[in-house]
Amino acid sequence: MSLYDDRREDGAVSVGPQVLRPSLTPKELWKLARRFRWDHPLHAAAQALLKGDPSAIGSAEPLLEILSNPSERAWRKRLIASEALRFADLTPEQASRAEWLLVQILANRQVSRSKRLLTRTTRLLQRVGIGILLLAALWALTNGVGEWLNPPTGRADDYVYAEPSVLFLVLAVACGMATLALVLSPVLSVALDNTRFNHLRCVCAAALGRVGRQASVGPLASAANEMGAYEMWQQARPALWNVLARLSAEDYGRVDSAAQTALCGLLDSALGGQLTEDWVWHLLKALDKVGGGPAVASVQRISDKSRRPEWRREAARILPTLLDRQRQEQDAARLLRATSSPETSESLLRAATGSGEQDDLLLRTTVASERSAEVLVPLQQENRT
Repeated sequence: MSLYDDRREDGAVSVGPQVLRPSLTPKELWKLARRFRWDHPLHAAAQALLKGDPSAIGSAEPLLEILSNPSERAWRKRLIASEALRFADLTPEQASRAEWLLVQILANRQVSRSKRLLTRTTRLLQRVGIGILLLAALWALTNGVGEWLNPPTGRADDYVYAEPSVLFLVLAVACGMATLALVLSPVLSVALDNTRFNHLRCVCAAALGRVGRQASVGPLASAANEMGAYEMWQQARPALWNVLARLSAEDYGRVDSAAQTALCGLLDSALGGQLTEDWVWHLLKALDKVGGGPAVASVQRISDKSRRPEWRREAARILPTLLDRQRQEQDAARLLRATSSPETSESLLRAATGSGEQDDLLLRTTVASERSAEVLVPLQQENRT
């Protein structure tokens, strides 16, 4: 029995119109499980995945603790943990925590860029140092072999005519290999780190297909539309399909504008033929449930310019809802700016309270007006008489 039911000839599993592929192959799982003791939780989880028995995975708490460790040295542990969370029995609290951790890894937000750069630079220097040591050992070994093949004869000119020829060849080969190692080591180190991390992101994307909710829509949509990331497409797109199918109209307001923009980008890709036609319908239904102002332009474009009349009708049906939500969002934004503007609050406060100088000025003006009135009244009476 396998955890991946309804397997096709190419090892894939049909999920509606999409295809759900195993994140880790049995061979890869077996290689990863060999690195841990038999009583380690990850060894048990890997064996459970290989045997097709999800109940034998055990508690999810050790898996969550392993995923919370952002060290790239623990990439093997994190691979097994993220794959096991895809099938483990989770409580609502564990599912929420698992979603948050998986989203952080998929969106590359678990570690800051500066810290990741520092870590990878340190690892690069270590690898280059190890390479230099290996080349030095190889040079010493080769030099020893050269002396053994061309031993000194005891003559004064021996080191001039016999040994330099072999030594020059050894030095030339060693210097060439050292230069090649110094040039290729940074490239190979960066490529190796990126490959491991992207593989982990793919496994996390597949796991989000089961535990993901509103918070995973944006990262999954961005991953499903990454340029040239074929392995990521295979995992992120089926996972996003499952997450969108679980959304409802009550989730409106819980999917932020960045996630809606990512969904619109994926919708444009589907209209361009990079995805199947079923994706267009699925994305339109999802935007009808959780879409707002950021989705108006894409849906308006489909309603006006699409060549498919059924797509135009569907876009025209949900467009009034999106426009109404856009107006509500704009009104709420204007109200928020009006209530939170510091200049408005300070001006109202000054107008209400005033200052001491302004009070004295008003008092002097009032007294002067009264005195002027006292002088003008007798003069007006004299003029009348």
